[in-house]
Amino acid sequence: MTMGQVQITKQVMEIISADLSKHYSIENLAAPFGISPSSLKNYFQGVYGKNISTWLREARMSAASMALRESNQPVAEIAAKVGYENASKFSAAFKSFLGETPLEYRRQSRCEI
Repeated sequence: MTMGQVQITKQVMEIISADLSKHYSIENLAAPFGISPSSLKNYFQGVYGKNISTWLREARMSAASMALRESNQPVAEIAAKVGYENASKFSAAFKSFLGETPLEYRRQSRCEI
């Protein structure tokens, strides 16, 4: 992995992190850097040890869990901010990822304070 490849990968990660509500395609992320989608996938795997979709899901769930702990925003609003148009799908994804629903997580995290 060259420094240029690492730099491209980090820039792509920053682009995605700046707006987790957006839906990104590998093609649109790779194009500004003049690389193929398969190259970007390989770079990402090499730098982060996971594919882009796994990394994105983890980033979204991390942002959602922080918002649930630190705000009183409705779950549907948090879901939209992390890229889920449907609060039910978000709740299912959140439970699959963290083992509890967003509301259970919020209650539990506030009891620990």
